[in-house]
Amino acid sequence: MALKYVFVFSSVLACSYGLLLNNLTPPELEQLKAEIKADIMKEITSELPVQISNGLKSNTTRHIIAEIVKQISSDTHIAFMAALSNSITNPSNGQHIIFDKVQVNDGGCYNSRHGIFLASVSGLYTFTLNIASQHQSTSHSLHLNMMVRDKPMGYIFLDGNTQFWFRRSDTIVVHLNKGDDVWVKAFDVTGTVVINGDIGSYLHSHLSGFLIRKD
Repeated sequence: MALKYVFVFSSVLACSYGLLLNNLTPPELEQLKAEIKADIMKEITSELPVQISNGLKSNTTRHIIAEIVKQISSDTHIAFMAALSNSITNPSNGQHIIFDKVQVNDGGCYNSRHGIFLASVSGLYTFTLNIASQHQSTSHSLHLNMMVRDKPMGYIFLDGNTQFWFRRSDTIVVHLNKGDDVWVKAFDVTGTVVINGDIGSYLHSHLSGFLIRKD
């Protein structure tokens, strides 16, 4: 199977002399990686080295294969989801909302004790905040920000609901440098308000995010 991809590489090289992996666009690279990942990872320690040593003399071909394998093996998986286990009544203005019930934490970047996501690699990330708040009998307001590097990015407001539950969400896409943090802050809180936590098996309020592409 691996030899098939070597022939593909050779054909590409014949049509585009001198093409190197770092000249591919990100979508082209991802497509190529997806097509060969299973076979390369399975055969890299057996069939492919033999084929290379038996007759594949192109340095450029070997370079492409080596770079693809290197990138596959260094793929970084970062994803998390954490819910609010207990409801918070009347959070203070500026209060840090801590989502303490971790569902997923691949890469270990989310700290459930402090409610902070800390980027371990630079890259493009996405985050989603879901908040549920039960209705109240009197006028009230509740606003929340997703804070990125201590600056507000995502925004949710739940104001004046006296008849039904509110459940709202917001999603952001942001570039983070290694060491940048993301967390949630309450502000402009008036009246009696509740950020609802778990009720039974339902995760009413939660924060999640993942790495889209590292730099």
